Amino acid sequence: MYNQKKVKVLIVDDEPEACNLLISLLGELKNIEVLGAATNAEEALYLLVECTPDLILLDINMPGKSGLDFVQLLRKSNIDVPVVFISAFKKYAIHAIRLGVYSFIAKPFDKEELSYVIEKYRLKNNKDLYGKLMDVVHSIKEEPKITVNSWNNKILLDPNEIIYFNSDNGCTDIYLKNGKKEVANNSLSQIELKVKGGNFSRLGRSALINQKYIRSIDKTTNICLLKYNDKTWEVSANSKSIRKILTENFSYV
Repeated sequence: MYNQKKVKVLIVDDEPEACNLLISLLGELKNIEVLGAATNAEEALYLLVECTPDLILLDINMPGKSGLDFVQLLRKSNIDVPVVFISAFKKYAIHAIRLGVYSFIAKPFDKEELSYVIEKYRLKNNKDLYGKLMDVVHSIKEEPKITVNSWNNKILLDPNEIIYFNSDNGCTDIYLKNGKKEVANNSLSQIELKVKGGNFSRLGRSALINQKYIRSIDKTTNICLLKYNDKTWEVSANSKSIRKILTENFSYV
């Protein structure tokens, strides 16, 4: 029988009563491990050095650095841990969305709300694991390579190595996951035919992206963030293209 992995949680809240209640409620849920509780952002950073949480339950109104400041610090430090904001002020929910935090729980909270967020995380984590396993399966299969023209020679490319194509002044820039860029004389429409049936989707008039590398989509700025390991690429498009990509790749719990 499958053993469910424990979800490791770090609590950051300056109110002892709130911390104790969170610890108590989390203790009633299955397969949860509370790694520690910090009363401010500085303590939380020290705990992050010592342990690796799966989720951070974070208060917003704290002395010194606020929860919003703390999340921005995590982003600048490339610390990619899902954050759940916990606050009595629902007005902060919009800030949570803009910062791309994982979820928001309004105080006073209860066991059902915590359980919902934890199970939502488990579901997403299982999907991510499934996606990684499918990547391995796909990598085993022989993927047909494509050929593009580059000035006086031809370039043979593996579609799995391509992050996205971008049309630029009649040529097409090809961004690869190793960080390099190739330039092809082919138009974007010609290249789209070459990768037809694969993981690529048109994003506006000038871009063709590999869906497997989509990390996030900002509906406010119409920017699609692509990521491979520690490398990221931002691709902008019109709202219609963004909606199409959202429909194809994202479902909301």
